[in-house]
Amino acid sequence: MVSGRIFFFLVSFVVFFNHSEGAFVQEFIRILIQDNVAGAPIIHQKQEFEFDPDVSLKRRPQFYELHGYKADKLIERLGLGIDGKAQERLVEQRLRDSGRLGGVIYLNRFPLLNHNHLN
Repeated sequence: MVSGRIFFFLVSFVVFFNHSEGAFVQEFIRILIQDNVAGAPIIHQKQEFEFDPDVSLKRRPQFYELHGYKADKLIERLGLGIDGKAQERLVEQRLRDSGRLGGVIYLNRFPLLNHNHLN
């Protein structure tokens, strides 16, 4: 029902303004339909990319060396921040995670919000 109303509105709009500014209205409707329904013309152009499906196998040792297995070193570096306080945060995180299996909390469902127990 709603789509019928919208269609009726669009047809009425085109008919009403077709006599005064026909070219403008027709161009407006064409652009409206093309950009919202069919997509921009560049989307329909055929594109080709060079792709090597085995590149990940070739680069895996380099990734493990740089970021660690399953990116554990990368995640740790991201967690330390980039503001120059990485060493202080590293010490704080090691203190927080001491006694836990690999730093992962298995027993507690929520992270500890109060760090007063560390002091």
